[in-house]
Amino acid sequence: QISATLSNKRSNTSVLPEAAPARRDKLGCRRGYKLGETLRSPSHATTAGTDAVGSMSDNDFAFVKRSDGSFSYAILAYRSDEYDQVDRSLEESMAFVLSNSGQTKTIKKNQWGRCVRLVSRAMIQLDEAPR
Repeated sequence: QISATLSNKRSNTSVLPEAAPARRDKLGCRRGYKLGETLRSPSHATTAGTDAVGSMSDNDFAFVKRSDGSFSYAILAYRSDEYDQVDRSLEESMAFVLSNSGQTKTIKKNQWGRCVRLVSRAMIQLDEAPR
């Protein structure tokens, strides 16, 4: 279980990443991956544009680009508006939890297309198939 409680910057409420909303299943949940695990095959993820990534909700899963260039399995903890000191404006960002110990990475909207890959729908269907 994820032990970290993250502060939601929009509403100042606590968000527990493992608490899925009742509205639907967590998008991109894969039985074969654990938080922080490196993407094993390019077929497990899809390169998505900013719009597709922007449709993610809290507690959805994706692969997030790490500083070494690899992609790790992560869960979206919350969205927030971050102040960009260069542009002097607010920019939407997403905070992902990358490990059970609570390591996070925040990605600004202008980087979503390059740094976030959605879980391949074909792989999700394989995970959901009866065994």
